[in-house]
Amino acid sequence: MKEALVARAVYNRNSDIKLVEFIRTLPEDKIAKPRGGCIAGHVQADISLKDLLGHMALGGVFLYQLLHSKGIQADYDQALLKMPVRSMRPSPTMSLDGIIDLLQSFDHALVKFAETIDLSSLDVTDFKPYNEARGPGALGYGAMTWLEHTYSHQIHHRGQISQILSELGVGYDLSQFRIYAFES
Repeated sequence: MKEALVARAVYNRNSDIKLVEFIRTLPEDKIAKPRGGCIAGHVQADISLKDLLGHMALGGVFLYQLLHSKGIQADYDQALLKMPVRSMRPSPTMSLDGIIDLLQSFDHALVKFAETIDLSSLDVTDFKPYNEARGPGALGYGAMTWLEHTYSHQIHHRGQISQILSELGVGYDLSQFRIYAFES
């Protein structure tokens, strides 16, 4: 199981590196243009590529902090654990470079987490499907549910961004797990 968690974290990091490369080829006005998108379970008309990328980073950090609070034993990035996450959407003053730096910090921390996870601290029987973990008590669900959501959250939003990039004629398919999961 640990090898699978590491491969998924490496895939996440490597595909985000390519995603950022593609985004950086665009002019700022296209990155900031409202296009619509889903953040925190709600479709919003004023969401831009920058907002989606920021949400990937902020949501990732929030979920990373949640994994720590659920008692999963691993090496954690202390700066990310202490970072206040007040919104799932980046503030208008957060720069694209700041968002990218945060995303890359999260990506590297997730790889280190996966490499060092103590599987005995993870109750694999505590998994509930995501549709059962909704509502006011959702944060009360177990670590396994949130570990799975940490990975699926990133994949979902990378897909949203990839679709927009495709419409703009930028990039290519980032879903190639066999490529991105096993690159250094």
